Amino acid sequence: MTMADSLRSKIASLMRSPELRGVATLGAGTAVSQLLPVVMSFILSRLYTPEAFGDYGVFINYASVIAIVICARYEYAIMRPRREVDALNLVALCLLLACGVTVLLYALLGAADIAGADVGGAVPLRYLLPVYALAVAVMQVFSNYANRRAAYGVTASASVVRSVTQAVSRLVMGLAKVPGGLVLGCMLGAVAGCAASAGGTGVVRSVGRSLSVAGMRRVAAAYAAFPRYQLAGSLLNALSTAMPVILIDYFYGSRTTGFFTMAVSLLYLPSTMVGNAMGQVFYRRAVTDTVAGASRLALRFFAFNFVVALVMFVVLWLGGAPMFRLLLGGEWGMIGDYAFYLSPWLMAALCFTPLTWAFDAYDHLKAEMVLNVAMFVCRAGGVAVCGLAGAGADVTMAVCGLVGLLLYATQGWCVSRYLEVRASVTCRVVVAVLALAVVGVWAARVAACLW
Repeated sequence: MTMADSLRSKIASLMRSPELRGVATLGAGTAVSQLLPVVMSFILSRLYTPEAFGDYGVFINYASVIAIVICARYEYAIMRPRREVDALNLVALCLLLACGVTVLLYALLGAADIAGADVGGAVPLRYLLPVYALAVAVMQVFSNYANRRAAYGVTASASVVRSVTQAVSRLVMGLAKVPGGLVLGCMLGAVAGCAASAGGTGVVRSVGRSLSVAGMRRVAAAYAAFPRYQLAGSLLNALSTAMPVILIDYFYGSRTTGFFTMAVSLLYLPSTMVGNAMGQVFYRRAVTDTVAGASRLALRFFAFNFVVALVMFVVLWLGGAPMFRLLLGGEWGMIGDYAFYLSPWLMAALCFTPLTWAFDAYDHLKAEMVLNVAMFVCRAGGVAVCGLAGAGADVTMAVCGLVGLLLYATQGWCVSRYLEVRASVTCRVVVAVLALAVVGVWAARVAACLW
């Protein structure tokens, strides 16, 4: 079988698989919810300055860290119980924890202001952080419960509601010159998405009928590995994404942070959102099926995403700064260079994000935590070293791209071992040759631009 035949066979197999319906439903919602912000970026880039996008990037990364902590990661255990009553008690436990942490955060912010301490002074609209993190965390809880019931349409529609609300509110506030419009629109979108996901599943009524203190204690103890290992690992993973943004803002200012944030918003976030949509389907398959079945699905997902990643790389390589200058406006051309420098990281994230759910499905939480520690140290350390050494922003972006590639590739190798992947020699050779070609083209272009 030739290389092309092998690739066509895998993609055709994916198109015929029953899991495609779940991915298609989630993917359709994800596509709409991510395509709209991308399209809106072409308008918002002319209403908001790069500095405004930089402030938004700082806010959203602080909020992402809080959202990780707020439910202690029990939301990822909702798929696991065999009994529905246990799953509903996990939902109740997550909601109770989220509300409690939110109240605590507001108490801490208020106490800090009374004491005159400058807590979170560098974060724009910091008093919106707790409520935004609450909305994001609760939406994730409802999404996992919908995934348990294979109600993928609920998750998809909630994503669309969130995206539309965010886009419209940002546009209106941008036209009205409302300060902090990007942050306010983001918060309104999260609240709307949370409300849509709650209404679609009817989970609130179900929790009310099944809630018991004894039940919450039982599931909290049964799934204690999630806060013990998954929480630490996820927190480090979030910090590894947030800290580079915070450090870039510290070393290079809000304008450079705005370019970086826009590049990530246009490319990385849609890639990971599509990957997470596939990941939710893969997670359910891995929990309910054999390792061999999960391995076959993983290969199909990887083959599809690898082709998409190659197309994305070619577009960034050929389009570059002129393409982004045309789409976003004259002052945004720098995004083309930044996006290309980051492209190895973006490609690896798209290919391997769906498969990293195997760590949770097969209880390799300690290994996931170790990898997340490595991600945090390497990502934050790379930016910090570049900044302290006085390197330019271009060098820092290239380092981020290379480090991201190596870290995601390591995660992918670990997952392939857990799943006992048995790809053909032809497929392995083809992927290796194409990956090396991409890295070679990237390295040559980076060297030419920087030196």
